[in-house]
Amino acid sequence: MKKLAVVISHPIQYHAPLYTRIARRGQFDLHVIYHNDRGVRSYFDPLANATVAYDNNLLEGYSHEFLTRGESDGVAARLQHALLPGLEERILAAKPDAVYFHGYSHIAHVRAAFQLARAGVKIFLRGENEDVIPRPRWRLLVREAFLKLAFQRCAGFLWIGEENRNFYLRRGVPPHKLHFVPYSADNTYFGIDLPEAERSAIRERVCRKHSIDPASVIFVNICKHRIEKRPMDLIRAYVQAQGKLAGQHAATLLMVGDGPENVAMRQAVTASGVKGVCFTGFVKQSEMRELLLASDYCVNPGEEPWGCTFNEALPAGLGLISSDRVVGWPDMVRIGENGFIHRCGCVDSLAAVLTQCARNPQWRTKFAATSREIARLYSYDSCVDGLYAALNA
Repeated sequence: MKKLAVVISHPIQYHAPLYTRIARRGQFDLHVIYHNDRGVRSYFDPLANATVAYDNNLLEGYSHEFLTRGESDGVAARLQHALLPGLEERILAAKPDAVYFHGYSHIAHVRAAFQLARAGVKIFLRGENEDVIPRPRWRLLVREAFLKLAFQRCAGFLWIGEENRNFYLRRGVPPHKLHFVPYSADNTYFGIDLPEAERSAIRERVCRKHSIDPASVIFVNICKHRIEKRPMDLIRAYVQAQGKLAGQHAATLLMVGDGPENVAMRQAVTASGVKGVCFTGFVKQSEMRELLLASDYCVNPGEEPWGCTFNEALPAGLGLISSDRVVGWPDMVRIGENGFIHRCGCVDSLAAVLTQCARNPQWRTKFAATSREIARLYSYDSCVDGLYAALNA
């Protein structure tokens, strides 16, 4: 049986359950090498303005190790965390047939990839590479020079979505080196087959806790409240939409998370006099699952290289409302079938979408079915199939 080593920064709730699925499928051996144990221990995230402590087991059922532990206090510790001097030795000790690096921006990944390629180990690359988000010209020039050199060392490229696939094709990667390993979530955990009675009970419980009308159309946004996530755009759009609805249709906005923009967002809601905005603060994974299952639409107005929250919203049966700068939207949003797109930064455009969704509550059933259909394609099982194909190519 072939063996794959994965090198990634730390246990992440989007990726760690995939490793458990790989181990359970038993088609190949897996060993995960984490830079650090952040994620399985609590840590303060200044961008989220919260102490992050996941309440789900991110290490269940698969082989793994940590190169460093704890925070990088002091110059020596910071250098060790940055350079990971023992990375190559630990990869080789696992005796893999191939190693996949999650992302290429870490200096230790670059160094190890070049050394391992010379040693005859197959190198796979997986990351959020795209040409959609604008970058300074100097960064583009440096990136292209680096990629030209690095791609020659890679035996395979694990593409997460169509824009990511096109990124590789534009740079001359032959199609036979491309393997579909999509960004995904734990579909079962997020309720893809959850009985409707259980879903209704969760909605009633969440609505009771947050004083929400369960008959309203519930929009949810989950993010760190930072400028680039554009949460203030959503607040302004919701205020505008409520003005258009004029009390004819009930709508609620759940703002899940915290961060630098949070105080200004709360002040904007208070100044507007609009009701129906609920700030939950930072929540743990299990509570976030219930908030998703209780909602009707997941809204992402920001700019980011994929849109991982949508992966969790799809199996939960939510409609999706995305800006055109969320790179993964063409993979996860079918316009008019499970959601809508608005122009990033255009509050009027977003407000119009919110208004139409609130006025047409009957859309929810159709959108939920389509979202679950997409979730079955962008799934952990598709990832395992893609990784198995890459190992045996």
